[in-house]
Amino acid sequence: MEIISGEREVHYGISRNNLTIDQHLAKEWNDDIGKPMCVYKIKKMIVLMRRSHRISGLEFCDYLEKYQEPVLSNLNQRWLISVCDTIADRSTDDKQRQINGTWISVLFKNTLIHDSIFHHVTDWEYNRNNIVQKLPVTEYENGTVRFANTLPIPGLPGAYSVVNVDSDIVPNMNKRINTILESDPLMQKIYNTLLNQYENSDSIYGLWSTLAHER
Repeated sequence: MEIISGEREVHYGISRNNLTIDQHLAKEWNDDIGKPMCVYKIKKMIVLMRRSHRISGLEFCDYLEKYQEPVLSNLNQRWLISVCDTIADRSTDDKQRQINGTWISVLFKNTLIHDSIFHHVTDWEYNRNNIVQKLPVTEYENGTVRFANTLPIPGLPGAYSVVNVDSDIVPNMNKRINTILESDPLMQKIYNTLLNQYENSDSIYGLWSTLAHER
């Protein structure tokens, strides 16, 4: 398998309209030096498809299927979500996959919005290293484990904050998602790769997982 090598010049302060695709992606190339060439090629395909229709959704998915192991293991959350967006926008020949790409993207983009507000409001005070100390959990006689008292959410009648780290909300959500994706192993792998990245970060997923499993 061809490996990315040789640093490229990064062009700062120049409109991407005045750059070739390779010049526009020079930083990505440099960041991916030492990785398989298919990692860079999938990024290049995404940008090409954003600028034109020269690459079909079928061609994109066929390439991704062929090189899914090295590609998915070397893409960060930004590019994995871009993969989902590209499939959502271009896989018109496979409506179910188009739907799968759409809601996986929406799910993790919503999480990004929640994480952004949460961390800015708290001035980046909380992380996986201190969340158990900041929100100490308490185990009750009935076996539930909570890190706070349940409170109503203003403006949403009937909605209450989730404070039980043993709640079935997260497991059931993942179970339903994986059940739907059983018929589309590629999208299932993308979802699970993203979920793993988020659970190992200081995102809401990571903080919740830490509270649930490291109490």
